Amino acid sequence: MKTWHSWVLYAIKPLDIYFTHSGQEHFPCEQFCYLPNAARPEYKFTGNLEELRDEQHYLYDICFMGALGNTKRAGCLQRRLFVKELQHLLKQQNSSIRIKIIDTSIEKPSLREQLQLIQRSKINLNYGANCDLPEQLSWGLPERVFGIPAAGGFLLTEYRDCLKDTFIATTYDDFHDTKECVEKVIFYLKNLNTLRDRAEALHYQVLENHMYSHRAATFISHLPNQKI
Repeated sequence: MKTWHSWVLYAIKPLDIYFTHSGQEHFPCEQFCYLPNAARPEYKFTGNLEELRDEQHYLYDICFMGALGNTKRAGCLQRRLFVKELQHLLKQQNSSIRIKIIDTSIEKPSLREQLQLIQRSKINLNYGANCDLPEQLSWGLPERVFGIPAAGGFLLTEYRDCLKDTFIATTYDDFHDTKECVEKVIFYLKNLNTLRDRAEALHYQVLENHMYSHRAATFISHLPNQKI
């Protein structure tokens, strides 16, 4: 949210209830509700998860899909720098590592193509968010954090404060910098069963708690006491 928007809300106090995907901003209101992004129903995996434990199933070791080309956005610029450094460091570790990068500011994969990439990549990365500001990273989680596990993929994400408020700690893994990301990529590529154990645990957690139908139910449950 833009800074001046925040000051306006503080000044006029128009809210009875405030829904937010991030707990870093609190506005004057009677109720505050954490309502993060979620997975869209079309991302729900309908195949056999056991097939994703087969090494031969995968086309890529690591995949990232996200906007890299729009340098006007702080999140895009940081992503581009991160991806460039990550590729360099991973190739130093293993020159044959299979890396797939999709710049969605140039390419627009169809839903089917997105799902295929998620399911044919051992590791799916999340880094950065378009809501990030140059001076302040959002605590919130982008939609891909929910869509990847819903589709059956393994998620490796940068650390965000809201992760611990959203998922069970043993079902996801995160990193704080490029070096730690490289270390975890190398570890999981050597331990496919561990990777898939976490992927399946987060998959079921998302299906049970983090679809948009769950967000709608949460939203509705907060309305009866409101004057609407």
